[in-house]
Amino acid sequence: MKNKQTGTTIMEAALVLPAFFLLLMAVFEFGLVFSAYHTMVGAAREGARVAVAPDPANSYLLPDGGTVASKVCQKLQAGVFGAIASCGSYPASTPNSTATCPPFAGGTPPKLTTEDVYVNSPRMGNACTMTVPEGGTEEYVQVAVHRKVHLFWGWQFPLTVRAVMRSEGN
Repeated sequence: MKNKQTGTTIMEAALVLPAFFLLLMAVFEFGLVFSAYHTMVGAAREGARVAVAPDPANSYLLPDGGTVASKVCQKLQAGVFGAIASCGSYPASTPNSTATCPPFAGGTPPKLTTEDVYVNSPRMGNACTMTVPEGGTEEYVQVAVHRKVHLFWGWQFPLTVRAVMRSEGN
């Protein structure tokens, strides 16, 4: 009598392997998006840090938007984005400043749609301000980065990060 299990292994492999490879690709895609997100967070924080620190070599003035955008783009290029053909205004003098200030009391900030570096700062004349309980206002610098991560299957995944820091030039 012949064995009735002939070809069972091939059938099991034909059913399981596509699902396994799909899961493996999903893990790689998630890793790529996660790495891109952390690169963008680091770049936005570095841009905000540069934007709020007065420059002693420039009469302690806050840096202009181009300097901030350049720093952000340098950090982005070190990550998964590689060489960036267009990064905001890099290396020109003014980044995109159309981003609205995030709500400080909570809520979701409006989405940014253009792949760009956005800077709101006192030096550019569009800083975010917040009233403090003791009286008066404080100025904040916002640096936002919006990028599309290109996935293996040709899809694009949009990511937006923001960093907000209190301006030391108050």
